[in-house]
Amino acid sequence: MPTALLRSMGKGGQLGEWDFLVCREPQLLDKDFTDLIRARKAHIRERATHIHAQAEAEAKRLRSLGWEQADFARALRTGGVLGIKDS
Repeated sequence: MPTALLRSMGKGGQLGEWDFLVCREPQLLDKDFTDLIRARKAHIRERATHIHAQAEAEAKRLRSLGWEQADFARALRTGGVLGIKDS
C-alpha cells in the first residue's frame, strides 16, 4: 500500500481528531484523498451512532426518574442535567 493513514486524538478527543496521510506515490494522491474522505465519513457515522445511543440511554434514565419534556427543555436551556427533577 503506497499510502499510510494514522488517526490521532489529542487529550482524549478534547482537541479534536486528525487523519495523517503519508504519500509515497504522488500520482495516487487523488485516490488516497478519496479513500481518506470515505473512511472519515464512515468513522463520523459510527461516532454519531454511538453518541445517539448514549443520548437515548440517558433520556430513558431521566424519564425513569420522572423527567418530562419541560424538564428536558429546562436542562437544555440552563446547560445542566443533574439527573434530579427540580420541584
